[in-house]
Order: sequence, then structure tokens, then C-alpha cells
Amino acid sequence: MEGSSLVSVRRTALPVCTAALAMACGCGIQPTDVIDAGNPPWGPASGTRLYFVSGDRLATAGRPGDGLGPDRAVALLLRGPTRAERERGLTAALPAKLSVEVAIHGDTVTLTPGQALSRLAEGQLVCTAAEAHAARSGLPTSAVEVVVEAGPPTRCEEYLH
Repeated sequence: MEGSSLVSVRRTALPVCTAALAMACGCGIQPTDVIDAGNPPWGPASGTRLYFVSGDRLATAGRPGDGLGPDRAVALLLRGPTRAERERGLTAALPAKLSVEVAIHGDTVTLTPGQALSRLAEGQLVCTAAEAHAARSGLPTSAVEVVVEAGPPTRCEEYLH
């Protein structure tokens, strides 16, 4: 009987050791380098996203107010950054006293600023209007076309480079 209990211990020990070895080796996921995902989002998770300028690029600022249409979002943008947003370094490239007409036709927003704008100022308007229309209609921002005056349709991502 002594021989059979030794075989029984060996038969039990082998699966237990194999399982312990597998656990010690890990699950097979290989380590990776750090992946840069950019800056964290600013502002509340819900609300309206406005596009201002930081350095020579567009940057977002969140404002309270879910479901604002492009016309109301552009009106907020034209007021400029708040004190807190200015303290974060946000500015506006939009001319003072600019007025912009906003019209919506399906998935297209038409903006008529009434004066020539820099590319950065145009980007502020395009991205703010596109984000607001997308949030209100449930579309992805990339699906919203924006026409500035009588120009060709454009999308927000064209200004984010």
C-alpha cells in the first residue's frame, strides 16, 4: 500500500504544480510602452463644448447647458472666455463685436459671419457649431458639415491639426 499512496501523491502533485506554475507565469499579456493619449478633457462631462484658442491651436472649454443648438453655442462663444478659462490660458481669435447668422439644414450648419476671419477664428466657429449640432441631434461630430458664408462644406477635424 505504501507504493500506491506514493503514486497517488505524485498524480495529485503534478496538476497542482502545473497550475501554480501557470499562475506564476501570468496571463500572457505582454508589457507595452506608455501610450500618449493627449490632454485630459476640460469642463463638465455634459454641457456645451466651446472652442477657444490656446497658443496657436483650438482648445475646448465646457459650459453648462445640455442640448444648446448651434445658434446659442455660437452666441456663448462670441462672448469670449470666462475669467476661469482665461486663467487657463484660453483666448479668442474672433474679432470684437462679431455677429454671426446661424442656419441649420439637416446635418449641415451654415454660418454667415459678415466679415473675413482668420483660419483659427473660423475654426472656433465651425467646431463650436458642429459640436453643438452633433450633441443636440445625436450625431457624431464628424457627421456634421459646416458651411462658412458661401464656402465649401467643412468639418471640425479639418481645424484640429
